[in-house]
Order: sequence, then C-alpha cells, then structure tokens
Amino acid sequence: MKPMIKYRGGKSKEIPNIMWHVPRFTGRYIEPFFGGGALFFYLEPRQAIINDINVKLMKFYRGVRDDYSNLRK
Repeated sequence: MKPMIKYRGGKSKEIPNIMWHVPRFTGRYIEPFFGGGALFFYLEPRQAIINDINVKLMKFYRGVRDDYSNLRK
C-alpha cells in the first residue's frame, strides 16, 4: 500500500535500499517517527504502534483509524 500523504523526508523512493536492513519480524511494529508512513504502509504489519511529534499529523491518522468510512466519502 502506498502512503496516504506526501511528507517531507519521506522514504518511499528509498524502500528498496532500506529493506536490506529491516529484519524479518513477527511481533509488533513500532514507528516513533511516522511522518508519511512509507515503510509502515509497505510492510503492512498486523500489529503496530505509530507516533510522531507532529500533533496534527497524528490527529489525521487517528481520524483515518476511527472514522475511515466518513473520510472515504
């Protein structure tokens, strides 16, 4: 899945280079600097904790999580 928004410093184009350094995992994915979430959306983890210092950005993602059907309309 592609990121929902473009974000400064995004890693979308770097994923082929980054993946060599990401170990296989089966636990919870934790992303402290989420931004646009390129790696998260690429990996599509089943369980995850995301965070970012940008409060407005995190409110956007909470809105997506909590009210996706209205947002989609």
